Amino acid sequence: MRKILILLFVVTIITACKKDDEKIKEIEQKELELLKLDIQKISGSVSCENASDWQFAALGNKPCGGPVEYIAYSNKIDRALFLKIVAEYNDKSKAFNEKWDAFSDCTIVGPPKGVACVNGKPIFIQ
Repeated sequence: MRKILILLFVVTIITACKKDDEKIKEIEQKELELLKLDIQKISGSVSCENASDWQFAALGNKPCGGPVEYIAYSNKIDRALFLKIVAEYNDKSKAFNEKWDAFSDCTIVGPPKGVACVNGKPIFIQ
């Protein structure tokens, strides 16, 4: 009887810890999503009128390496601040993947060849 109670106690503790881990993972994932929304908001704060005013940066980290995507940004924004936020996001994305043993496809996402302006929005040239 004592062994059953001990086993039940251990299972309860493990189950509680897994639920806590899931909550922590959800919180960290939400923080990443909010940071990405901030990045997208900054990127979209300037209308794309002249493609030569635009550059792009790698955004996110795939668990097997390389960026998840690229994001366009205007030279008219505070580029140093923007790239600092992008670097923070990329670092957090990499740490999240390592911490939670994330997986994804290992498709290599190459950089675009450039940026074009279409209806005031930056579009990547592939």
